[in-house]
Amino acid sequence: MVLQRNSTITMSGHANPKSRVILSADWLQESISTQANIDGYFSLRFSTPVAGGPYSMVINDGVDKKVLQNILIGEVWICSGQSNMEFPIRGDWAKLMDADQIVASMHHPALRLIQIKNTTSLAPLDDAAVEYGWIESSPSAASFSAIGYLYGTMLQDSLNMPVGIIDATWGGTDIEAWTPQKSLRNVPEIKNINRLL
Repeated sequence: MVLQRNSTITMSGHANPKSRVILSADWLQESISTQANIDGYFSLRFSTPVAGGPYSMVINDGVDKKVLQNILIGEVWICSGQSNMEFPIRGDWAKLMDADQIVASMHHPALRLIQIKNTTSLAPLDDAAVEYGWIESSPSAASFSAIGYLYGTMLQDSLNMPVGIIDATWGGTDIEAWTPQKSLRNVPEIKNINRLL
């Protein structure tokens, strides 16, 4: 994965109920910890350094241990929207001009890609289903957003640092589906929709 550089990250998850959850990472001088609640939910906040890596991170609740490796620190961008953003480099319904050449040149180890699966929910979700998650850019990601991929390579070339691109797109969706319900309730012009929320 890629984490945003020079930032404060909130990492939440589930551990054994009421356990002490300890997070350590190569770039942190000291481990940080918190206590999981009665349902096992925990949340930790930590800082990230300037761009670099690869790093490792360990999350341990005394019973289970999760080791995350090959973490890069750099720029993270989300590409979201309808079919113009969803348009793949090469897919079953569309492809870029010269797609075969672009796909053949997709080997960029410091460009990481994650593609979110189309999922509906009337409430915010704790986790996202993925088509594939945090992979190094390679020809296996040919179905990725063309704009997202090309923008990621442009950022990487101009900033000379790791880049992570999140592809969260769904062609034909209404803007209301991407807008928090709280915000929609404050728009009088769509009061008929608001009754459904």
